[in-house]
Amino acid sequence: MKILVTGATGFLGAHVVRRLIERRDDVRCLIRQDKACLPEGTQRLIGDILDPEVLGKAMEDVDVVCHCAALVAGRHKRDDFFRVNVRGLENMLNAAARANVKRFIHISTCSVLGSGVHLDTDERAPLIESGHPYRDSKVAAERLIKASSYRSSVAIIRPGWIYGPGERNVLPMILERLKTGKMYVIAGGRKLVHTVFVGHVADAVVAAADKPAAAGQAYNLTDGRHLTMMEFLETLRRAAALKHGIRNMPYPAAYAAALAGTAWETLSGREALFDLPKLRTVMTDFSFSIEKAKRDLAYSPAVSTEEGLRLFVEEYEARLKKGGR
Repeated sequence: MKILVTGATGFLGAHVVRRLIERRDDVRCLIRQDKACLPEGTQRLIGDILDPEVLGKAMEDVDVVCHCAALVAGRHKRDDFFRVNVRGLENMLNAAARANVKRFIHISTCSVLGSGVHLDTDERAPLIESGHPYRDSKVAAERLIKASSYRSSVAIIRPGWIYGPGERNVLPMILERLKTGKMYVIAGGRKLVHTVFVGHVADAVVAAADKPAAAGQAYNLTDGRHLTMMEFLETLRRAAALKHGIRNMPYPAAYAAALAGTAWETLSGREALFDLPKLRTVMTDFSFSIEKAKRDLAYSPAVSTEEGLRLFVEEYEARLKKGGR
């Protein structure tokens, strides 16, 4: 098949591209910088999802679109998240519909189901805004898909917290704090986390390109394990063979820090490292059912958390030796 991948140089997109190359698909990558490093055997096209003109060319003769591009993290304004994650998606959907692309795979997030308690929540749950700009932009994106006449060709993949080799936003920061003994959990870190190994997500994306049942459907994806934040961090600490323990932060101190971060966001219009929505997240159980993905996509998350984190640590340490982060 001829497959277009956006976000091909990002964390998940790079893994998806490698999976597609391994199975000998004809892969075209829409990238913004000509110097971007891509696997051998891929076709590169320079452009941006915010530019409708380039998307017509990008969709030529394409069977499947894997839309991995998104603004995920960083101190961006709320409008920035909506411009990329909603308007960019709208451009992609319109171009794909005009080109009669058979299958469009959109990467969303389990967070579109809201920031309340989730204990094996399945795909029948409603979309709920949480006040977080990235998550709310993804809610808006899914609503856009549902309102589109092209919706029956779209498969929505909703990963949980993705980890594994190549992750650059959260795990490196956590690992460096673990090295110095300055990693904290809040109130014992007893809440469940919805982690998912990046290779598992890539497998599901590729399966959604092939399986007829995936058309017009949404799928929650995690590793399928009930794991607390403390258990996840301890597993990472062991994978890195670190001796420092993980410290506990009482809830009142965490609340004060989150309140200050939220106030800064209000004044600056940018996302803080820690705010009230993030505090609610770490103080809430997050567990999602993956039975639908198992049934429709033959989804089988075989890589253990220990192995996934070991692979991350190996890749990260090799990256540091080369002078990267």
